[in-house]
Amino acid sequence: MRKLIVGLVALVLLALVVGIGALAYVRSGEQPREGMETVTGLRAPVEVIWTDHAVPHVFAGSLHDAVFAQGFLHARDRLWQMELVRRAIQGRLAEVLGEPALETDRFLRRVGLWDAARRDAAAMPPDDRALLQAYADGVNAALERWSGPLPPEFLVLGFEPEPWAPVHTIAVAKMLSLTLASYGQSLAVARALRRLPRDRARWLFPEFPDWDATILPPAPEIPPLARSLVDRYSFAAASNSWVVDGSRTASGRPILANDMHLELQAPSLWYMAGLHAPATDTFPALDAVGTTVAGAPLVVAGRNRAIAWGYTNAYVDDVDLFIERVDPADSTRYLTPDGSRPFEVRAETLSVKGREAPVVM
Repeated sequence: MRKLIVGLVALVLLALVVGIGALAYVRSGEQPREGMETVTGLRAPVEVIWTDHAVPHVFAGSLHDAVFAQGFLHARDRLWQMELVRRAIQGRLAEVLGEPALETDRFLRRVGLWDAARRDAAAMPPDDRALLQAYADGVNAALERWSGPLPPEFLVLGFEPEPWAPVHTIAVAKMLSLTLASYGQSLAVARALRRLPRDRARWLFPEFPDWDATILPPAPEIPPLARSLVDRYSFAAASNSWVVDGSRTASGRPILANDMHLELQAPSLWYMAGLHAPATDTFPALDAVGTTVAGAPLVVAGRNRAIAWGYTNAYVDDVDLFIERVDPADSTRYLTPDGSRPFEVRAETLSVKGREAPVVM
């Protein structure tokens, strides 16, 4: 019994030592927020000041350097988040997550957002391309200068991130568009119409009523009970924003409140930051503070010295779904109003961790 107890204590101590060592090793990869660094790609010195709430403020000599530094900071703080979104849009999660992610890859390749991102990247105006390239250069500078181990997700899965490119930023925007689109609701309506008459299905998906509140012209007051019933049985939800006039605030200045109803996640979708750069011949002065998205430059919602701005999801009918009907006489063709046409076919190759051979769609 004594030997057993001694053995168990030794195992517990060994586990503690290994755990503390592993934790210390992972923590050693945390990138510094103080000191001076020399980074290739900047056109002039950039200063980053962190607030007590860990919000970085970037003071740069140009818009190029401001978004370069923003990419640098995003990569240091949100590298795994950026990598996960990029791989999801590309349909390449199974490469690192294995078999459980294969169906997700299949779905996202069918949706084709990565193809759409590449088409948009090829059609970008020169100024937009230069802006996204400066951001990508900042991300890649952070990867090149990384000290210590990568974030723990990379260590567990055993791979390193690839360089960032402007098309990856467009892919991040595509993912945000997909999460805000009425894709799931359109499918739910289609399923309901298969089982219910059209007039009954409409009760499940009420349209925005004519008598409900609007932020444009004055609208009549809605009885509280009526509003609560509509909210309780409405399928849709939405973001909201409102403004308090300066005559009703202690400071005498207006206040904008903006609540974008996105799902909670860790880390958050948003990355708070301030970007500051003087005006140039090409761009006006940049002096914005607010929410940014890891993987994309500039401020999404926030304020500058003149205005504050926010976003709400409009819940418009922004998704069109088409059911292709296979030609009964030839499964390689589909029916259209103009007759039968051949399917266009291309092969998609999906690598799967743990499989010797890739899967071909």
